[in-house]
Amino acid sequence: MQLIDKGTAAGYTAGVKLYYRVEAGGPSSYSAVLDDSALGITRADAGFVSGLTFDSAGSVTAIDDTYAMLTGKKSSIHATANERVLTFRASAQNSVELVLRTYDGGFAFRYRFPETNATAQSVTGESTGFKIPSGSHAWMLPYDVAGTYTPAYENTWRSDLVVGTQAPSGTAGWCLPALFQTPGNFWVLVGDTDVTGSYFAAHLAATAPNNLYGIAMPAADEANATGAVNPQSTLPWTTPWRTVVVGPTPGTILESTMPTDLASPSVIADTSWIKPGRVSWSWWSADTSPSNYSQLTPFIDLAQTMTWEYSLIDAGWDTMTGGTYQSLLTYANPKNVGLILWYNSGGPNNSITQYGPRDRLYDPSKRKTEFQTISQAGVKGVKIDFFISDKPTTMQYYLDILKDAAANHLMVNFHGSTIPRGWQRTYPNLITAEAVRGAENYKYDADFPAGVPQQNTILPFTRNMMASMDFTPVTFSDSVNAHVTTYAHELATSVVFESGWQHFADKVSAYTGLPAGPKTFLQQVPTTWDDTRYVQGTPGQLVVLARRKGSVWYVAGIAGDSQTRNLTVPLTFLDSGSYTATQIADGTSDRTFSDVTTRTVTAADSLAPALRGNGGFVARLVPATN
Repeated sequence: MQLIDKGTAAGYTAGVKLYYRVEAGGPSSYSAVLDDSALGITRADAGFVSGLTFDSAGSVTAIDDTYAMLTGKKSSIHATANERVLTFRASAQNSVELVLRTYDGGFAFRYRFPETNATAQSVTGESTGFKIPSGSHAWMLPYDVAGTYTPAYENTWRSDLVVGTQAPSGTAGWCLPALFQTPGNFWVLVGDTDVTGSYFAAHLAATAPNNLYGIAMPAADEANATGAVNPQSTLPWTTPWRTVVVGPTPGTILESTMPTDLASPSVIADTSWIKPGRVSWSWWSADTSPSNYSQLTPFIDLAQTMTWEYSLIDAGWDTMTGGTYQSLLTYANPKNVGLILWYNSGGPNNSITQYGPRDRLYDPSKRKTEFQTISQAGVKGVKIDFFISDKPTTMQYYLDILKDAAANHLMVNFHGSTIPRGWQRTYPNLITAEAVRGAENYKYDADFPAGVPQQNTILPFTRNMMASMDFTPVTFSDSVNAHVTTYAHELATSVVFESGWQHFADKVSAYTGLPAGPKTFLQQVPTTWDDTRYVQGTPGQLVVLARRKGSVWYVAGIAGDSQTRNLTVPLTFLDSGSYTATQIADGTSDRTFSDVTTRTVTAADSLAPALRGNGGFVARLVPATN
């Protein structure tokens, strides 16, 4: 993509109103992927929407950035872009810089107030919008949050919307990111990233007049969360990036690294202590969160048996009977299993649930003491739940937690949370976050299982595209409501879903009782990746992707509907030479696996798994010399 400024210094006159358009395609056949879309931002003391005067246009600057990631789709990323800054004035004292940046696979922009002012200013609204071409197919997540127990990001994705022909209904708005396929067959994902404590995590307004989906602020009564809705800061002040990922296939969306390309660089110099991994978890498989020492040790044993790195000690450990978290550490340490402790984020920020421990993290001094205490005891990380809000104060709370956790060498998992907005680059001790309607809902919602296959094939292009996703996948037994996914589908989510901590949520016997092939696969599968490739699929129907760890490739696919499929999966992503491919697919019933097959393949070959309805497959490809 290119930055094309259709105005000139002479062409900009007093009274201008700003808009942008995004086009893609060949040099002689561009197609609009976003029509003329509104720009503008309003402070309490000045408006930057209309009546503006052009001030200056900076030259195009080349961005060439190479950085490492400890989690996500790739371990080493090289991002190149072009950037240009346009400056406009609302008055002699008040100006706004529009920072524009283009990548090969997308476009981003942000606002910057360049003046210096020690008095905090307040943003009262954004006129920013994304005008989607009429007739575009939309995959969107309802933003119903005010006064509810469940955060907006744990709703169910809608895949039945067509822009301009179906009006949104029954929602307070739409979450970011939002995915569209235009009539010109371009795929478009709009989102935001590099959100700091001076701003809110954005969502889209409920209605879209003339197909313009506008940025909306959090609700004033948002789940009784504390803090103001309007962001405030002294000047200079830079807002988060608004992002538009664009490509001819859904693979462009799935493989994009724009959320971290645009994020602030890591603030942690020594990351040697940050070690993602696999986690056993007791809560999902029990009626209530196990809070007895004897109920928790079997999950530590499971982690040892499966060679998983961690076990999560969930809610209620502060009132555990039969032992303490310190005695669990004594039990786990010789087994080389690290422990993660659960916390309630409340505080006055959340009075919805009293699950404990709570009231230990909201106050900065208490939080620092708590983190120091558990770190010195040997705890490796924390899972912190029930944030709920997207207000600026909550954004700052997330970042304060990450900073204090890093100071004590603690890794972090956010639950009941917003989608991380580039934070895994800035604070690589953020290993994963929930922000998804995950497997725990088998307990609560009788309608949940029927929607899982379709949802699972939407998530890699939407929620999981943005950041690591703690879905708590790979569950074989039933917890209250029965699965409709096959066993092979469940196994495949260990690769299809990316999460720096992959919580395997089922009971001990569900894993120890697996056939040798699937059990070995779960003992080998990593949670961090050096590369990720889209192979085939469409959100809601099918997804097949390949991920590489070192020289070993893992290929996985899942179906989103009841259609049976005989797939042809090309292996063109492989390097030269031969590989030993070990494959597991659906068996003769939903709750059986196929026999394990092994053969030698090269990049010229294909896999040919047979999928049942709502089925799946996995394959592990090892260079023949290994």
